[in-house]
Amino acid sequence: MIGFDDGSENDKSLDGEVVKEINAGLTSGTDLTNLTQLHENKGLSFQGSMIGGSFQISKPLAENWLKLTNPNGKPNSNVLRPYVTGADVLRKVSDEWVIDFGDSMSLEEAAGYEAPFEYAKKNVLPERAKNPRASRRERWWIHADPQPAMRKSISTLDRYIATVRVAKHRIFVWFPKTTLCSNKLIVIAREDDYFFGVLHSRIHEAWSLSNASRHGDGDDGGRPIYAINLL
Repeated sequence: MIGFDDGSENDKSLDGEVVKEINAGLTSGTDLTNLTQLHENKGLSFQGSMIGGSFQISKPLAENWLKLTNPNGKPNSNVLRPYVTGADVLRKVSDEWVIDFGDSMSLEEAAGYEAPFEYAKKNVLPERAKNPRASRRERWWIHADPQPAMRKSISTLDRYIATVRVAKHRIFVWFPKTTLCSNKLIVIAREDDYFFGVLHSRIHEAWSLSNASRHGDGDDGGRPIYAINLL
């Protein structure tokens, strides 16, 4: 139960304890609800790509396509990438790959990569043709939300950091820039060990938990959600 007064009450109680003030976030002490994001950290974290279709393929199939040549003279490695989800971070990497025509490739250019394009045409197009959103219906070969800002930010890096959006335990991992993260992960566009260490510090863990919303319920109050504004 949450109670309100006009602010004139001297004795306030929070979780059964008397406190001087109760913040908007239902905490006492330091008010974290008024804090703003550091200017230096803006544009560092992004949600991964939401593919919105059956673009995933097995590793053996990807390896087979990587050996093929195309009439346009370009290798299929341009549009095939290892693909990771939350399960790959928390458990074992699945070795899944994904067909990825970027965020702006034209239909004609995509068709130049014969095997990946024909697979997408057969498995993605029928599904996306029914999508109520015109952009996803008309650009069916492009991921539903390809996150162009994320792609641009990691394009100059050799590796980047990622973490699962919703998880009981906060774990950060490295991925090479050739790997594509799903929308179940948060991508952090830094490649230095120092920043990686800061993210794994107890200070950042306490900060992220105190500012995280929760998914689900239960005795533990649900699993913490790591959002892109926590940096």
